[in-house]
Amino acid sequence: MRRLMGRGDVVILLWGSLLFVLWVVAWALWHPDVETVVMLAVAVGATVAKAAWATIRGLQRPEPSDDEPLAVVTTTHATSLLGVAICGVALAFEFGPWLMYLSGGLLLIAIAGLIREHRATRAGLREVAEREQRA
Repeated sequence: MRRLMGRGDVVILLWGSLLFVLWVVAWALWHPDVETVVMLAVAVGATVAKAAWATIRGLQRPEPSDDEPLAVVTTTHATSLLGVAICGVALAFEFGPWLMYLSGGLLLIAIAGLIREHRATRAGLREVAEREQRA
């Protein structure tokens, strides 16, 4: 069976990228103290290191065969992005319209991703049902 969903390390890398953007904005606009800058930098570094580790682990995993059962995915890229977008929208009331615009765009991308995943899941289930009927 072919893989219906992508790699989970991309979500971690996107989270690290978002943390990096927030770190740059905080450093450039608000001039926080040294502890805050260092803590955010460590968070960015740890997240990117985790993404690199997940990428290496994903490359070592063999491709699934056609005989393997269908895996049910409960957490996907789009649901993670949806959570980040909702948090961004909530925080935008405090930080301003720039975060609302960014979060609104992420929200639209997440909704499009959920629609794509729903269609891919239905197509995958149809494919499995057709294989079972042939067998």
